[in-house]
Amino acid sequence: MSLPAVETTTLHWQGLSSTAFAAGQGPIVLCLHGFPDHASSFRHQLPALSKAGFRAIAPTLRGYEPSSQPADGDYHMVRMAEDVVGWIDDLGQEKITLVGHDWGG
Repeated sequence: MSLPAVETTTLHWQGLSSTAFAAGQGPIVLCLHGFPDHASSFRHQLPALSKAGFRAIAPTLRGYEPSSQPADGDYHMVRMAEDVVGWIDDLGQEKITLVGHDWGG
């Protein structure tokens, strides 16, 4: 049995761009990595979520790549939460499922 393909896409919000890995079609599951992890931390979960009927997306968070580094250097947690809300808007969604991972999470 083959696993669903993982693609690369880009999410946009307030002039910043974040690369994301995505797989599948259906209701969106947004998978957020912690520090110092990366979006690729979800490489095994994206195909599994896709197979279960979801559109699984793991974005690279603010500051991890040049296109997502704000000119004002603001990496406050509130800005990162606003990024997530902006990505949900960019995806044209009102409601998603959110999965988060961090140390001890």
